[in-house]
Amino acid sequence: MSKLKEEVLTGPIGVTGDPGTPGVTVETVEEMVGQDATPEITPEITPEITPEKAPTNHIKKGIVFNCLVLNVRQTPESNGVIEMTIPKWTEVEVDESESTDEFYSITTKDGVTGFCMRDFIKA
Repeated sequence: MSKLKEEVLTGPIGVTGDPGTPGVTVETVEEMVGQDATPEITPEITPEITPEKAPTNHIKKGIVFNCLVLNVRQTPESNGVIEMTIPKWTEVEVDESESTDEFYSITTKDGVTGFCMRDFIKA
């Protein structure tokens, strides 16, 4: 090891007062951590992304087609209560994560949420 590197690794790191004066404390790396002065390196910890925390893109645009008006229902059932109707060519947001095999979960531009049959929305 070069003399400069050795001095850097073993030289004084904590000095109180003037070196050589009575009552002055000089600490070296070895004195602080013992003879094994190898620094411990701890890797940076990054948060783990789990599937439930992972960002998803499950919202997409849809448009009503294949009918004149479409029922927006409270539940994803063909006999569910009708919240409102929307006309053909109305644009809606479709939430795939809340949708079923037969019904899309939708939100209108007015903020009304509900379920519409997939057969009548092009998403």
